[in-house]
Amino acid sequence: MVRCLLLILGEKDIIMASKVDWAAYDKSLIQRGSITFWLCDDVMEAWYAKPSGKRGRQETYSDIAIETALTLRSVFGQGLRQTEGLLISLFQLMSIELSAPDHSTLSRRSSVLKISIAKTLKSNESITIAVDSTGLKIFGSGEWCETKHGLNKRRQWRKLHITLNTSTLEVVEATLTENSVGDSREAKNHLKAIDNEIDEMLADGAYDCQEVYNNIEEGDGLVTIPPPINAVVSKSFPKSPTQRDKHVTYMNQYGRAAWEMNNHYSRRLLAENFMGRFKGIIGSKMRGRKIETQKVEAMIGCSILNRMTALGTPTKPAKAA
Repeated sequence: MVRCLLLILGEKDIIMASKVDWAAYDKSLIQRGSITFWLCDDVMEAWYAKPSGKRGRQETYSDIAIETALTLRSVFGQGLRQTEGLLISLFQLMSIELSAPDHSTLSRRSSVLKISIAKTLKSNESITIAVDSTGLKIFGSGEWCETKHGLNKRRQWRKLHITLNTSTLEVVEATLTENSVGDSREAKNHLKAIDNEIDEMLADGAYDCQEVYNNIEEGDGLVTIPPPINAVVSKSFPKSPTQRDKHVTYMNQYGRAAWEMNNHYSRRLLAENFMGRFKGIIGSKMRGRKIETQKVEAMIGCSILNRMTALGTPTKPAKAA
């Protein structure tokens, strides 16, 4: 059993796990279920939209109000009408003289809302990232209908692409695309959007692309991506071997299991773990019908999980003074 764990996690990761302050982490998990709700003065003052100065009917609620309502919707897994009722009840219980956006307003504004992922990453930090993607179902025929009548030609899904900071377990970049968009292509867009210096990038074989290597190597970072079984070295080998050449030669000589142990490749599983949390907490099916609404929904989901992560993660216990 111990040997299997070593092959999956790596000896360094098991030693780290044994030093985790599990008591503090257990309390943070309980805190994630707290339903304490408050609004700071800044949010209350910015709840209603300011006049835009343009002709036509002005918006009643600000983007902050719409984002707050949609965040509650994702956390509690409710419909738009139920979210409207939840906000009305909360304001009554808190004795706050604010009105809640109606469900029609939430539906209309959700397709044009601009969301920035909540994160604690500082601009001068260097980070190690893990990238991954997963499929999310969209509105269409159910599994029973597909089983009985065959696959519906209109059945589609969306792909959620994330870039995870392995130190803080926070998502630093995320995008939602159609299922035809390749993983390596979207990873390049994420790398361009990240201003921080990247020490190392961890990914699976779907990201084995020379352009991805070039983007990381320009900043003297490491690329830990397993090449395919039939991979060959570049023409510059052995005079000036690339990082990919070193991965290919090492894997051919010692095998993939040894390569994963040597590069601590199990750290990439943090990205897969995030995808599991997203589907378990936010859901595996998009509620919106339009892709613009679905993109906002996905970004809000990532922000929610980042806030939950900020409440507490498995960390080493603090040393006594």
